[in-house]
Amino acid sequence: MRVAVTGASGFIGGRIARALEALGHEVQSFGRRPCSQLTNDVPNYVEWDITRGARVLADVEAVVHCAAHVRQWGRDALFHAVNVRGTQHVVHSALATARIVYVSSGSVYHTNHLPAYARTKLLGESIVLESGRPAIVLRPHIVYGPGDTTLWPRVLEARRGTRLRLPGDGDNRVSVTHVDNLVHAVGRALTNRHVTGVFDIADGVVPTMRELLETMFARRGEAVRIQTVSRSVAWAAAAAFEACWTVLGRTSEPPLTRYLVQSLADPFLLDIEPARRQLGYAPTHTFRDGPL
Repeated sequence: MRVAVTGASGFIGGRIARALEALGHEVQSFGRRPCSQLTNDVPNYVEWDITRGARVLADVEAVVHCAAHVRQWGRDALFHAVNVRGTQHVVHSALATARIVYVSSGSVYHTNHLPAYARTKLLGESIVLESGRPAIVLRPHIVYGPGDTTLWPRVLEARRGTRLRLPGDGDNRVSVTHVDNLVHAVGRALTNRHVTGVFDIADGVVPTMRELLETMFARRGEAVRIQTVSRSVAWAAAAAFEACWTVLGRTSEPPLTRYLVQSLADPFLLDIEPARRQLGYAPTHTFRDGPL
């Protein structure tokens, strides 16, 4: 197929673009970064800031929309500009017959505290599903793997020597998604052209948060001792940081947010059975053996 991939200058989009080309698809990659700033090669790359308007994708049979503003914290206007208005521009760029695969986030399921990122991803889902085009929404959660710019860098930043403080007791089970399992899901979404709707995408094994972190450190040859912190204490501290950052008008991320606390401390289980049945999704990688 002739496939356009947005967000190809990022971790997930770049991995998807390269994999689709390897599978024989004709890939056109788009991203907001200039070519000179790319850290990895992506096929047929063109700079496109989706917040600035649509462009003609007349010869494209499918669009894999990965571009997003992904942060724990920030101005609502920026999340809306990229994740909502940008998604509108992407949809308007595609032919009415083009298939759209929208890479959303399992974060939209959070009910205790829904940050701007998750709220705007939900709005983006609605735009895609109501566009009249054949569309699939994929909801991965905590995507990790080679080139990860989110999970592992934040874990390393939070570590103090050989100690890592973890909100909650560490026994909460959390669905996570290896990036290559997500790539596989995208491929299945493109192949099964008759299937539409929303699908959770995660590994076939659900670890506890403690097991996930300890295993990933061990696989990297690093020793770490996890120290748990009461969830209520961590939640109160995160709320205080957020209030302080708001008063001071800071745009950087606070050292701790309520979104991060619930992501690390609360159980979070995705249901991948519909994806297995309808898409033929068959995850092969886990935190124990997937490439890091």
